Amino acid sequence: MPRDASELSRRLARDAEAVCRRYLSNGRRQGRYWTVGDVRNAPGRSMFVRLSGPESGPGAAGHWTDAASAEHGDLLDVIRESCGLIDFRDVAEEARRFLSLPRPEPRQALTPVRTPVPAGSPEAARRLIAKSQPIGRTLVETYYIDSMMVIHEGDSLGHGGPCSQSGVNVVAGHHGSSSSQGGIFGQLG
Repeated sequence: MPRDASELSRRLARDAEAVCRRYLSNGRRQGRYWTVGDVRNAPGRSMFVRLSGPESGPGAAGHWTDAASAEHGDLLDVIRESCGLIDFRDVAEEARRFLSLPRPEPRQALTPVRTPVPAGSPEAARRLIAKSQPIGRTLVETYYIDSMMVIHEGDSLGHGGPCSQSGVNVVAGHHGSSSSQGGIFGQLG
């Protein structure tokens, strides 16, 4: 079953005339080409789709050009534009529907298997720090400010790990504490 765009495009190109009849119904066959106004199925003759040719490369079946706008592409682009689709997932689903292909099986994300470690161990602490995020501009920062803690610019929570990149340090103190000098928020009092 095709999973990538190039394979879907090749399969559509094998039956280019049927694709054009379905998605560019305002056009008609003229020799080795399907002509229509544009990729959005407007009446006219400025766009042409190659109905036969090699599987890939210059002159490949299923490739199209609009002489009026200089747009060009393949039959996946025709499906996208004529159906008004934006997300490629929707385009691929429509192409599979046209080709009577089954829906792809969802890929399972590869998640690393980690062995459990005892709570409170140095490894558990390392893992916790590795998963931590900066607190700047979050509810946590608001909590620390409301609970009379001072946050200094350039410092960090914890010792090492991603938190050290946050640029913020929480220091126990209260509104009048001299430790608030030079902090992001100055004195909180």
